[in-house]
Amino acid sequence: MCPSGRFRTNDVFPRRRRVRGSDQLRFSRQVGARKSATTWESRRRLPVAGARLPLLMDFVFDPNTLISPPFVACPQCGAHQFGVLIVGPRSYSRRCRACGHRGGMVALPALSRKVVYIDQFAISNMMKTLNRAHGHHARAADDPFWRQLFERLDRLVQLQLVVCPFSEVHISESVVSPDGAALRKMYERLSLMVGFEFSGAIAERQLRTALDAWLENRTPAHDLAPQTGTRGGLQNWKEFPLISARFIYPPELVAAIRAFRDGVKEKIEALFDEFARQPRREPFDAWFRHERAIGGRAVLEAAQLYMHRLQEIAAGRESRVYNSVAWKYFVLIAERVTRERLTEHEFAARAATFLTSDAYKDVPAHRIQALAWAALDQTVSGGQKQRHYAGMSNDIQILTLMPFCDAMFIDNGCRAMWEKVPRHYRRSYERTNLFSYNIRDKFMDYLDKIEAQANPAILGASREVYGEPEPFTAMYER
Repeated sequence: MCPSGRFRTNDVFPRRRRVRGSDQLRFSRQVGARKSATTWESRRRLPVAGARLPLLMDFVFDPNTLISPPFVACPQCGAHQFGVLIVGPRSYSRRCRACGHRGGMVALPALSRKVVYIDQFAISNMMKTLNRAHGHHARAADDPFWRQLFERLDRLVQLQLVVCPFSEVHISESVVSPDGAALRKMYERLSLMVGFEFSGAIAERQLRTALDAWLENRTPAHDLAPQTGTRGGLQNWKEFPLISARFIYPPELVAAIRAFRDGVKEKIEALFDEFARQPRREPFDAWFRHERAIGGRAVLEAAQLYMHRLQEIAAGRESRVYNSVAWKYFVLIAERVTRERLTEHEFAARAATFLTSDAYKDVPAHRIQALAWAALDQTVSGGQKQRHYAGMSNDIQILTLMPFCDAMFIDNGCRAMWEKVPRHYRRSYERTNLFSYNIRDKFMDYLDKIEAQANPAILGASREVYGEPEPFTAMYER
């Protein structure tokens, strides 16, 4: 302690080992004198009562901690300590740990990663296979496919050839799972923190495109490039380690997500039970027309429900304002159409006309959903006995991401459902390769071809920046 009675910096904040030479950086900040009532017994790292904190504190930062392998010979001193310092979206730079020499930014080739969607059930099985502490590790590890799949995907991700973006389905299913943290660790690694836009946001953007085109009497041009359906720098080179910010979901929100999922399950099963009691052997086209019309009617019904809820609130019988996806669509349509200063009657007629038009029904997300539900309707009404599970709506939601993917690995039931859609309806989506566990060998062959046909410049640059890829099979052992 100083004669003045103040603590020196080192008395309270022990110094870290300092780095000699130009690499040593010192950061100082002035701290106002402040008395503390905390004693050594309750908080040992703080001074005793009445002691004053130091006016000047030194923080020593070693930039060498930011330099990572692979290391090459330094052009300045010759030491094999010239490592990677910064990786930007299109370039990177090196710095020497020995002499501090910093090289200039080196341009990297443009990436064209394949977008491969991996369903949550596969994420879960890969996690259990690698996580020896998991209660179902042995059962998952008995199937060698899951470890092989992880090793193949992780290698391709490190080589910058593939990215497996996470979706809101990954997030919501992980939130209600006791393995949530372990599942996030898996899908965040394979995604490089690239995620799909939420399905609601994608559908709303497509709805705006369709509405604007309809009002201008032209054919809508939907942009289905993968970049428009993802966020997080789909084709950017990435700095490692990746940093993720996680939102802590309060228990009531987790309960609401679980209740919504269970509610959807009950509604689907009630619908299928009704179809089973009254079989209707109708062609697929009839079921497709039925599903295409449902969406527009739901939007108009949402407007009526909203007005009814306001009346209930005014009468004191309800306190919550009505809200739904269909109501959001109605608001979006109203905001755009009312720019033309129409009367209430004219607006209602205009909105109803749009909602029954092909422009609305052929919004990509709406069309995929209608095709999938029509396939289910036809199957169940034809006498299918199998009851459908809570994840059915999630499967159909996942299929709406199909236009943004090069390939999707989904569950057997989801792929079988889609393949029941007549082929001429599926031609618009044949760019996307659909795989499932039943044809897992074909999926592995597809992944092998990606590396075999890769651009040598990208393979060379990835090894130059990140080193030789090594699947991180020990990710759950730390």
